[in-house]
Amino acid sequence: KTIKDLRAQIFLNTVDNARIVLQTDNTRLATDDFRVKYETELAMCQSVKSDIHGLHKVTDDTNVTWLQLEPEIEALNEELFFMKKNHKGEVKGLQAQIASSGLTMEADAPKSQDIQITADIWAQYDKLARKN
Repeated sequence: KTIKDLRAQIFLNTVDNARIVLQTDNTRLATDDFRVKYETELAMCQSVKSDIHGLHKVTDDTNVTWLQLEPEIEALNEELFFMKKNHKGEVKGLQAQIASSGLTMEADAPKSQDIQITADIWAQYDKLARKN
């Protein structure tokens, strides 16, 4: 081979070597980029798993609280039922007393005032019922 051929061969080998070095650098950069992306996704995945675990705990706590409150709600509903029943009995008794006493009561108030008065009485009753 001649020097010219050897020089051409050296040039081609140098170009091939530079291309290989460039590909290696590009591969290293891509690897670093994928590692950073993987670590970011892994951290995000762990965060989501932690959040899910926390939400499961909240759900469990809520279910326990519900189970604890359910009997109380049932008892309060029963108490309300009996209070309403007793109230009806008391109202009937008072109506019977009024009827037997001969007391009559008339109000010269417009209908809208009757409704407001009734609403106020119910509000007072409700407040008293809640207090008791």
